[in-house]
Amino acid sequence: MVNNLGFKVTLRRPLATFSLIGANIAFYLYGIAVMGGAQWQLTFGFIPALALTEPWRWITSAFVHDTGFILHIGLNMLMLWVFGRQVEGGLGLWRFLTIYGTAVIAAGVAIMLLAPAVSLHVGASGGVFGVIVAYILMSRKVKANVNALMIQAGAWLVVGVFVAGISWQGHLGGAIGGAVATWIFLTQADRTLKARQ
Repeated sequence: MVNNLGFKVTLRRPLATFSLIGANIAFYLYGIAVMGGAQWQLTFGFIPALALTEPWRWITSAFVHDTGFILHIGLNMLMLWVFGRQVEGGLGLWRFLTIYGTAVIAAGVAIMLLAPAVSLHVGASGGVFGVIVAYILMSRKVKANVNALMIQAGAWLVVGVFVAGISWQGHLGGAIGGAVATWIFLTQADRTLKARQ
């Protein structure tokens, strides 16, 4: 059965969303219990000056959160739960993971280009922003009204520029990466549907 986005999706449970949330929580507990929060962040967080010589940071930084502020991981996982299930259900597991992964890498690219070389960036919010933008694009494709969500996401981006400790560069890069990947998938779906008509 093809859904209203033009994708054949048979997924019953959002396995990728559950897995990402589980991995984030497990790595968070590891960081606190085994390494100590500060060392964990410095070892696995994204630091532009080290990103090319220590390439694991491009991925691991998306699973590292501020251990002194529980709302950091809490809010990111809540947003991933709310929007990840919708995007994964609408586009399928592998497209969802591609969007999330693209957003995480794009967040790193934006940080490399826009942030100070010795700054530390941690958190899943780059990937989460990519998923939120994917949800917005999916919703607009089916003519759903997401104006309020677009305003909230835009406000979140703007606030990050003015509030210390928020990686607005990562948010911006994640949003752009998620938008590009989602646009490609939705464009492919349109072409497939037209070819079938």
